[in-house]
Amino acid sequence: MKKVLDKMINIFIIFSLLFIEIVVVVGVFSRYILGQPIMGTEAVSRLGFIWLTFIGMAAVTRDHEHIRVTYFMDKLPKKAKSISEQVIDTIIIIFSVIVIKTSFSFMNIQKGIITSSIGLPRTAFTLAIPIGLTLAVFYYVLQFKKSKK
Repeated sequence: MKKVLDKMINIFIIFSLLFIEIVVVVGVFSRYILGQPIMGTEAVSRLGFIWLTFIGMAAVTRDHEHIRVTYFMDKLPKKAKSISEQVIDTIIIIFSVIVIKTSFSFMNIQKGIITSSIGLPRTAFTLAIPIGLTLAVFYYVLQFKKSKK
C-alpha cells in the first residue's frame, strides 16, 4: 500500500508542476502577447500551487527531506539526537492533528462559497490542508515505528 501511495504522490507532484507551468504560461501569453487575458488562470494556478504545497509536504516528510537547522542536533550524542528527533516528530504530529481538525472547521465555514473566477467551491482549495497533513502524519507515524525497531 505504501509503495502505491508513494507512486501516486510522486505522479501528482509531477502533473501538478506541469499543470501550473502550462496554466501560467498560457495566462501570460494570452494577456501580454494576444492582449486577451483568460479569466481564472491566476485562480487555477493558485489552486494547483496550494495542492502541490500540501501534497509536496507529505512527500518531503516521507523522504525525511524537510528544511531544518541541524547545527545543534549534530552536536548531540547519537542517543540524545535520536530522542530529540522523536520528540520533535511527536510535536509535529500533534500540531498537524490540531491543524487538520481546525481545517475541517474552516472548510465548514466556506461550505457553499463559490469562487467567482473559476466557479469552483472554496473548499477545493482548503481540502488540500487536511489531505496533505493526514498524509504527512501517516509518514511521520511510519518513521516513528521504524525508529522504534
